[in-house]
Amino acid sequence: MRKSRIGLLFLIVLAILVLAGCASGKKVDTDKSLPEHVQPVARDLKFVSSDQMAGGCASCHMGPLSLSSMLQKMNHPPMPMDSVSQCLSCHGNDKPFPFKNMLHKAHKIGTPSAVVTSCVACHTMGIDGVFGVKGMLADGFQELTIKATTVDDAPDGCNSCHQTYAGGKDYSLKAETTKMNAASGHPVVPAADAKQCLTCHKPGGNLPLSRGLHLAHLVGEQNYFVTTYGASCLQCHVADDKGSISVKGLR
Repeated sequence: MRKSRIGLLFLIVLAILVLAGCASGKKVDTDKSLPEHVQPVARDLKFVSSDQMAGGCASCHMGPLSLSSMLQKMNHPPMPMDSVSQCLSCHGNDKPFPFKNMLHKAHKIGTPSAVVTSCVACHTMGIDGVFGVKGMLADGFQELTIKATTVDDAPDGCNSCHQTYAGGKDYSLKAETTKMNAASGHPVVPAADAKQCLTCHKPGGNLPLSRGLHLAHLVGEQNYFVTTYGASCLQCHVADDKGSISVKGLR
């Protein structure tokens, strides 16, 4: 119970720190000490909201684009497709052809034949920062509406933005943990990149890094990552040619 409370406190503090440093939401003068992709002036961003297409696959795949029709076009063995969850019996994550990889590849941004869309067209985030697939959410999953674009101009992920700039502007990961130390007692970590964060915040652990970062970067209308970076999943994540998703800088 104590670990759960500490974990919740960590997530709340992390989100508050990011939100506290958010822009006002209004356009401000360009800061010449910052590179173009981290300017405080919001671009003409086109957002997709996670509360759109609530049915997931079924929101688009109807009629000639129904799942059954798509299987016929693929010369796939005929299957009575009532739900996309039926695909998982053969295409689970531990199978030779994981379903999620195939869908990521088919819908991946940048692929010539892909359906270009935002990740939140299919995925939605819970109040704990964990993502799920629309139409396949677990019982009790509490959704938190977020919006995102498809902007991709941070090739190094965290380090594309979290660095020291001219004029003493320090947004490095060490500086961020220093702020967290003052606010919640988090250790100051001289992290060169996010790999060091995984020493304590491993996937599947009590305090996974993904949960805290999702809440800190995607929540709040005036969140700086939302207004300037478009809250784009592609700023931090990348899909390879097999459809496998990873975090930039952690590959």
